[in-house]
Amino acid sequence: MGQNRVRAWVFGRVKSIDMLRERYKENQINELGDDRFVIVRADIVDHSEYNVITPVDAEDDAGLEEAESVITEQLGVQIVSIVKVVEDGHIPWPPHAAHGFITEREVEALPIEQIPIKAGRQHASPGTNKWG
Repeated sequence: MGQNRVRAWVFGRVKSIDMLRERYKENQINELGDDRFVIVRADIVDHSEYNVITPVDAEDDAGLEEAESVITEQLGVQIVSIVKVVEDGHIPWPPHAAHGFITEREVEALPIEQIPIKAGRQHASPGTNKWG
């Protein structure tokens, strides 16, 4: 299990938001990738250059590339830009269960009073709960 996950925001453009919604359902996006990459959602935004932002949590750069392929090929998103999160660049720190994946190092940094969180893919993340 990687200690230095690659977290990134993938900015993209789609012609049809409805088609994107259907492709998410058809491809069961939150079930793909195992620990190599985690994609739990796409946020639809109002911007002149892009209209969808997809947060990605990947095991490494190869996992991010695999996630990019899923985003372009299975979801039909034209990628405009990818912005990587800097190491320990998440606030609040340490991370919490809303992350797609928590490393052993991050678990060790959790405050004692925090509800116990296990390292690995977080199945309570927005893509897998009834509200996501």
